[in-house]
Amino acid sequence: MSISSAHNYEAWNLVVVYGPSRQPRRDTFVSWLYSLNIDDDELWLLIGDFNFYRYAKNRNRLGGNFDDTLLVGV
Repeated sequence: MSISSAHNYEAWNLVVVYGPSRQPRRDTFVSWLYSLNIDDDELWLLIGDFNFYRYAKNRNRLGGNFDDTLLVGV
């Protein structure tokens, strides 16, 4: 979706994401995300639920793949 700023009329590309939480779709999603080729002069805004967690205390139940915490901020 393309949106425009009411402040300065810049055009932004808005992408709302709900990332898969299970394999193998999760790896496909992460590969897609890392392979995005966005020109430096394009303005993109990616928002949503990427299904990543930074700390074990951020999970609402026990378990999970704690290697995922290493992906945050990469």
